[in-house]
Amino acid sequence: MVRYRESKVKNQEVKVIEVCPAHPGGDSNSPRKDLENSLRTLFYISKLFGLFPFDFCAFYRLKEFKVSIISSIWSLFFVFITTVELHRHSWETTIYVKENYPSLTFAVYVAIVYSEPLIMIILVVANICNQKHMISVIQHLHNIEEKLILEGRKIHYSLLKWKIPILIFIFVGGELVLMIFYIFLDLQDEDSNSVPVIHVVITWIWLFLPLILTTLTRTWFVTLMNITELFFIVLNDILRATVNSLEEQNDFPARKWTKKAIFDENLGHKLIRLCHLHAEIGRISLQINRIFHLENFLSMLFNILLIVTHMFFIYLSALNQQVPPLFRSTDNMGIAIFYVLFCLWKVFYIIWVASQVKRQAQLTGSYLHQIAVAVDEVPCYRLINRLSVQIWQQRLEFPVRGFFVLDMSTIGTYSGAILMYVVILIQFNLAGGSLE
Repeated sequence: MVRYRESKVKNQEVKVIEVCPAHPGGDSNSPRKDLENSLRTLFYISKLFGLFPFDFCAFYRLKEFKVSIISSIWSLFFVFITTVELHRHSWETTIYVKENYPSLTFAVYVAIVYSEPLIMIILVVANICNQKHMISVIQHLHNIEEKLILEGRKIHYSLLKWKIPILIFIFVGGELVLMIFYIFLDLQDEDSNSVPVIHVVITWIWLFLPLILTTLTRTWFVTLMNITELFFIVLNDILRATVNSLEEQNDFPARKWTKKAIFDENLGHKLIRLCHLHAEIGRISLQINRIFHLENFLSMLFNILLIVTHMFFIYLSALNQQVPPLFRSTDNMGIAIFYVLFCLWKVFYIIWVASQVKRQAQLTGSYLHQIAVAVDEVPCYRLINRLSVQIWQQRLEFPVRGFFVLDMSTIGTYSGAILMYVVILIQFNLAGGSLE
């Protein structure tokens, strides 16, 4: 929390800025708690499904993230129940597909159905192990927020508060659309008229729950990266305001005639502080990427598998060949194309968010050179060149387990891999048909 205090030194009023930690029982709307308030929607939904096992009471009362053993046990229990129920509701269908469909179709079906709970288990266990790292990230974000406030800028999270529910709705909504479509198909099926409606609904909820949970987990990565992007934007706004102020001084008539020096010790210290803040925000961004690198790697692999499978079954439906019951959405071309595009969007949006953080970090160097041009003095050029080298050496890259990097160039590679695997499956299908 930032507090202003005025004091008198030699009959002159001096304004002192003090950084005070928020009181543990203080108002949750204080600047110290704005970050937590913006994350509360995501926290409560994640807590309900056991995605991140933070202490519920600590967050509800104090708006603080704390490690909780009880919550970790609840997360493991919820994952276990979800896995057992998915296996119980999909076992009969798996046996049916094995007995009535070609071997290639059965292999693809098993890979999709049983990789969902496996990925869910891995991600939840990883989240339990990363609790302390997440708390450390939140604390570092608070420290950076206070330093930006000292530079004269307050962080506004109002846009983020609206963006998080919209992201949750979009990320989860696409999965719910497909789930509701399957429920209506089952209710209209003559063979399932004897099955109670509630049983059909519960069955499809258990089948789709692992997919919804793994999709929801990505919202944490996107949200934290959006916060670091916001910090970079605020930092660049401070530099932009400095550029405008210096340009106004440079255009002042007295400056043109007297050539009075603009660059002084205060401006130099300010630029050094801002570059240190730039480095801190970059380190936090890299730490966030390290926490979620396994999640991003598995989600991208699973989305390749999911997209390739749907495109392959769309091809089989177009040839009037058999499609497993859990992929009957491919019989409806509109729903099938919508879901393929939705899966692509989930991957591309994560890549786009990471590339936006990288772009904002790169803009800082541009603003520094604008300051050097506005001042047009040798000491300023020397300092800016030194700071530019420092920023250039701290370039942001977000690798995913060393396989690829989260930037826009990955989109072309990712799309090419999907098309290659679809062509391979089609060739296997044609080879199997010719052998028959």
